[in-house]
Amino acid sequence: MKKYLTHAVLLFASVAACFMFLAMPVKAQDLGAIVTPDGYVFDPVYYAQQNPDVVAVCGDSRLALYQHYLMSGRGEGRFGSASQADAVNAALASGETLTFAPMTLLGMESTPYDPTIDRATNVQVAADRLNGTLLQPGEKFSYDARILPRTAAYGYVPAGVIVNKQHAVGMGGGICQVSSTLYSAMVNAGIPATERHAHSLPVPYISRDREASISAGAMDLRFTNVLQNQLYIQAFYGDGFVTVMLIAM
Repeated sequence: MKKYLTHAVLLFASVAACFMFLAMPVKAQDLGAIVTPDGYVFDPVYYAQQNPDVVAVCGDSRLALYQHYLMSGRGEGRFGSASQADAVNAALASGETLTFAPMTLLGMESTPYDPTIDRATNVQVAADRLNGTLLQPGEKFSYDARILPRTAAYGYVPAGVIVNKQHAVGMGGGICQVSSTLYSAMVNAGIPATERHAHSLPVPYISRDREASISAGAMDLRFTNVLQNQLYIQAFYGDGFVTVMLIAM
């Protein structure tokens, strides 16, 4: 089984990621909450204010700040929000003994999308459905099943799709961007897919070898958690990007 990244590599990756996201423009209309694996909503303004040393390296992009928190800050005892700080300090004051389970960011990917068009709704709904998935060792995953049927009742809307090398409009157009982002994160983490399909035409947000086309009952993205640890899937959107992180817990 692939060994986890060393602390030194994680630190280098964290710093590199800071620079990757420095110039992202903020688009308030597509900011979705980032909920940490511990269950707290990450507050980038709070994290920046409390950690000027991090801002000096990473800037104040919320994605760069969150990646720092997840990969370094959490283990250093930094808090991702005032509510987390209050909860932890209150627990310590009452005499509780707190332990923080170690987490390892195995792989991640971010892909750009336009939050002002119809398909953005489907990207966001699919990301919200994917977010928070927790797989036990040996557990199987199906993206098609996880994001539920693409109907209006589940929040999906008509948007652009690719069918047999033709551009068309179909319910749920845009969900494949989230599956492709997930698959690319899997490749980066060394987690193999048991089923994966490319689109019949290239897409602008990711390379052909990282595509994962979805069609209900016909094409899916599937994999098995091959780790000896729980695998947590975090998916969120904002600043015109959708991001997927794979975290060993």
